[in-house]
Amino acid sequence: MSIHYTSTENNASYSVEPSISGGITGMLAGARLGSFIPVVGTAAGGIVGGVLGVILGPTD
Repeated sequence: MSIHYTSTENNASYSVEPSISGGITGMLAGARLGSFIPVVGTAAGGIVGGVLGVILGPTD
């Protein structure tokens, strides 16, 4: 499954392939970094890391 979108500024077309392994890795890394913040850090870090990992990680 890929996500396609077109930029309105320069009419360039982009394709984003979601990354499952990148999402898992990002979630673990984010949770580990977030664990330094009391109460909500681990959960928030896991969510943010997971989302970034899916977007930026390698295509599966």
